[in-house]
Order: sequence, then structure tokens, then C-alpha cells
Amino acid sequence: MPPVTLGALSPSQTETAPGGTVHVAFSVENAESVQWSAWRSDGLYGDGGSAEGGAFDWTPVRSGVYILEVSAMGGDMSLATERCQVIVSAGKLVAQAVPAVPYARTGGDSLMYNVSVSGGVEPYDVTIEIVYQNKQIFLSKDLPVDPPRIEWGAVGYGEHTLKLVVVDASGAKAKDEAVILASDDIRDKAPDLPKLRRDMTFAERLVAVANSQLGYRESEHNFIVRDDKSVQGWTFYGQWAGMPFEEWCGMFVSYCLEMAGIPRWVMPQEANCNRWKNKLGQRYIDDEDDYIPQPGDLIFFHHDRVSKDPNFPNHIGIVTDYDAEEDLVYTVEGNAGAAVTARIYGRTNSMIVGYASMGYCMQRWDEVYLQRMRDQLEDGLTLQKVEALDAQDKKTADEGNH
Repeated sequence: MPPVTLGALSPSQTETAPGGTVHVAFSVENAESVQWSAWRSDGLYGDGGSAEGGAFDWTPVRSGVYILEVSAMGGDMSLATERCQVIVSAGKLVAQAVPAVPYARTGGDSLMYNVSVSGGVEPYDVTIEIVYQNKQIFLSKDLPVDPPRIEWGAVGYGEHTLKLVVVDASGAKAKDEAVILASDDIRDKAPDLPKLRRDMTFAERLVAVANSQLGYRESEHNFIVRDDKSVQGWTFYGQWAGMPFEEWCGMFVSYCLEMAGIPRWVMPQEANCNRWKNKLGQRYIDDEDDYIPQPGDLIFFHHDRVSKDPNFPNHIGIVTDYDAEEDLVYTVEGNAGAAVTARIYGRTNSMIVGYASMGYCMQRWDEVYLQRMRDQLEDGLTLQKVEALDAQDKKTADEGNH
């Protein structure tokens, strides 16, 4: 009996996509049966069947490098085989790494990343590492990406970068990175307070406390990341007020008032600037362009972040001085550039929307201030002049509140 012969396989295409049909033709003689098979290079996926008429159709379901084999068997049990290769590609190879949490805290939260791979030619050779301060803290070369979530403990403050590298079965490479910030629980303290003398007025005490806090910065190590991806650092003043990760200009001023020993019934304290304004009553001066600010006043600003109402205050500071010759207002403000900062404004600056008059408070409740007025009287200042000065101060404060 003549031996079985099998001609070279001729696939209609050597590259296709999942779901595409490959027509494979071949020549065969003296065969009693012909079988075909298609197996992916990793052996995980395969197909097969009988071939008649010197051809068969194969429709791959998954991507991969496949070996197609045709086996022809003769009546004398002779066997002939032929093979060819077909690459099934799902398109461009794409690797993706995405943070699954906005940030993590050391000693508690885990870093969590989602990783995925699509396209290309399976199987994939996947390498995943997490790097912190140029040191590898996690490495895996055999994780499936279907897609998994990678979790690992944050080892310190700062960026933890997951690096994803994928090489597919055709040799194509794709990579991606994802960064998660980690914060720690370091808590600093505010600068030391000055020694306040008993003969200091409310205004002098407040200015001294405010100036002593210059240079304090919100924490770069201890922070939260909000849903809008903005970062808010921890502050001593926020912690003091029970809101450690909030905007803190009002809490800074409240702290200064408290440390200066100014009672809350004399000058209220608030974290929210607009609520503060509403609590001030006659102490609030909204005719800011005509008012001459005095050291110890609270100063309110409008920044176009919260409301388009130009009279809506959303930032607050403390007036530390006024230069009459240059018409300049000197301030100390918390949460100004993420720090306690000294600033200077022209008195008619459009961001200034009002003041809280410390002079109004001193004329009514500051015993040191009132005693100075009495001493001036004893030193020869006439009662008429003292009353005129007091009346002018009161008129300025009251008119500013109408």
C-alpha cells in the first residue's frame, strides 16, 4: 500500500483577531482519516476536529500564538503531519495601572492599585513592582491580570509608585505607572507664644500673639486627599479647633484671640468667615473703603472660590499695623500659602470686604484701654477732649456697621 502523503498547510492568513475565521488548505493522498488541531503556545486553549476535502475552517476565540497541526493516517498505519503558525491578536497591547484609593496612611491603610491588560497576544508576561524612594518594596512576576487589585502597606510618607510592565506572546511591550501618596501621623506644635504683660490692651495682645506665629506651615507629611484630588494638610490650629484637616484661616484667628485672653463675648470666634461676620453685629464694619483700620482689628476678604457675591467673606486675618502715609494695611493671616504669613494691602483693595473693630470692643470692655484714657485725663488731657476722642471712635465703629 502506498504511503500517506501530506502537502504543506496553507492558511488564508497568518494573523487574525479573535472571532475571525482562518481557512486552512492542504493536499493529502492515500489517507483514510485526517485530523486537525489548534493549540495555543501555553497549552491552555485548543480546538480540533476532522478535516475533509483538503481543507478546514478554524475560528479562534482568544488571542495567542497558535500551532495548527494536520495529521493524516493511512491504511498501513503510516502517519504524516504538517504544522503552521497563526498569531491571533486582540489589537494594540494596553497596560493600565490606576490608584484604587486617593491616598493611604502609614501604619493603617493599604496602598491599593487596580491593574489590567488588554489587546495584544496572550499569554502575557507581567511584572509588577512598587517603588518607594527609589527602593523596590514589592515585586511580582506571575500575578494574573484579570484584573487584580494590588494591595500593599505604605512604608512611609510620600509617593509610592506601582510600575506595570507587560510583554505579550508576540514580543510587544506595554507599561504604565500609578502613584499613591501616603501620609503619616506626625503632629507638630505651634510656635511659642509671647509673654503678655498685664498692661497690654486687647489689640496689643492680639497683635503680639499673631506675630509670634509667623512661619508656621501646614503639614506636608500629615494630610488627606479629597475627592477632587486636592490635598489638605494637618494643622495645629485645626486640631485645636477639632477640625484638623479643614481650611484653617478662621481657626488660626480664633486661636490667637483665645491665647490673647480676649473673651468670646467680647470678640466671637468661628471657623466659618461668613458665620463670623453674622455674629459680630455692631463690631462689623462693611464700609471698608472709608474705614481706617487699626492694629488688632480682624480683616475679612472675598476670594472668588466660594461665592460670586463680592461681599461674601471667605478668608480672615488680623490687622497688625496701618501706614497712613502710604495707605497700606499690614496683616498676619493663617492658611495664606499654606502658612501663617505677613501680607500688605492697599486699604481700598477690592478683596477686602470688611473689618471687626477691636477699638469698638476696647472702648466698652478693655479695662487696660479704659485705664489709659483715665491716666491721660490725669496727665492733663481735658475731659472734653477724652469724650471727643471716645465719641469719634464710637462714631467710626457704628457708622461702619450701617
